[in-house]
Amino acid sequence: MAISARGDYFDRARGVAASFCLAAAAAAIIGALLPWVKITPAPEAVPGVRNVSQPFTGLEARDGWYVVAAAVAIAVTTTLSVSTRRRGFVWFSILASILIGAIAIADLRAIEDTASGISRRMDIIGDADPAFGLWMVAAAGVISLLGSVGLLTATPRPRTNGIET
Repeated sequence: MAISARGDYFDRARGVAASFCLAAAAAAIIGALLPWVKITPAPEAVPGVRNVSQPFTGLEARDGWYVVAAAVAIAVTTTLSVSTRRRGFVWFSILASILIGAIAIADLRAIEDTASGISRRMDIIGDADPAFGLWMVAAAGVISLLGSVGLLTATPRPRTNGIET
């Protein structure tokens, strides 16, 4: 079978999957910097009293720092996996993708609950709803997980004595 100058099918698939992972890592970092919570004053707001708190980003909520660290891990392990053609690095990317998704889903569920940890940490006053940054992080977690699984699938297993293992 002839291999074209652009590489075989799996080389191209690895490149596409790595592109998804790197784009998702960048989106997760950007999402961590954007507002995670939009806050509207409660309808029974009293004039002259602090009725609403300011929107805050993922970094201000502290969970964004974990997202940034996981996104950097995805970028590094994806680059290492593509450059070395080794599958072992991809597992770290999969775990980091799961971490990003878990943080985003937990915060999406907890924002409207005034008894949740994120609401207490940020002293939310008013009606809180998830903002664009948090949705962006959630989407980045899903996309990086799909890209990581694609990268794992397209990366060859190591050969032992010329026999595929």
